[in-house]
Order: sequence, then structure tokens, then C-alpha cells
Amino acid sequence: MYPNVKQFETRRHEVESWAAALEISRNAKATPRRHPASLVTAHGGRGAIPDPITIKYSSPADRAAILRLAALDGRTEPDGAMLLAFASDELRAALPLAGGDAIADPFYRSGELVTLLRLRESALRKPARTRGRLLRIRLAFSSR
Repeated sequence: MYPNVKQFETRRHEVESWAAALEISRNAKATPRRHPASLVTAHGGRGAIPDPITIKYSSPADRAAILRLAALDGRTEPDGAMLLAFASDELRAALPLAGGDAIADPFYRSGELVTLLRLRESALRKPARTRGRLLRIRLAFSSR
């Protein structure tokens, strides 16, 4: 192929690529973007909780929200410390640390939140042996 023809073909290919990229960009702007969590759940299904989730210990300031949640779920007033799951800054599920059934909002998809609360509770109950083991190893090596 002659050099001028090759340059022309290369330039034509660049222009076509640029036009295709511009078209893709325009189409991407036209379609609404979805939150990645709303597309697929942890188990691969549709309809995950797209809201930001916060798990924390209960405090006296949370008492009114816990009572509201218990009334929605048809449960009696819970006692003691609890782990709370908030989705979009609203209490959606609670788990008593003393044991017992979780309290969840029946009008919200809260099964996954209850699972997260149970995982967090089990992590809190496990003893932290790793830190003590590392300390013993450090002490053993530092004495030499």
C-alpha cells in the first residue's frame, strides 16, 4: 500500500473510532444509571438493598425508634442492649444481644439486614485470640 493511502486509511479509522465513542457516550448519558447494589444481591438475585446500611449498638436515644419497630412487627417491648440496623438512616431491624428473635420492619426487605445483624453478633461473641497470640510471639522474640 502506498504511504499516502495508508495514512488516509489510518486517519479514517481514527475518525470512525472517535465517532463511535462519541455515540456510545451520548447513549450512556441518555440512559439512567442504576446503583450497582440494586442490580444483584449477594446471592446473585435481583432486588438488593440499595440504601447505605449502618449497624450500631442501641442507645437511649434509639428507644422511640425501637418501640415503633416492635409495634410494626407486632412484638412486645424489647429489653436490654440491642444491635440495630439502619437503612437510609431509618431503623429497619434490631437484634437483642441477650438472645431472642430479631425485630424487623415488615414493610421493608429486612431479611438480609437480620442476617447481617446475626453475623455481627457472632463476630462480637468470638474471643479475639489473635491479638493475644501476637503479643506472646512478640514477647518471646523480644526476650532473646
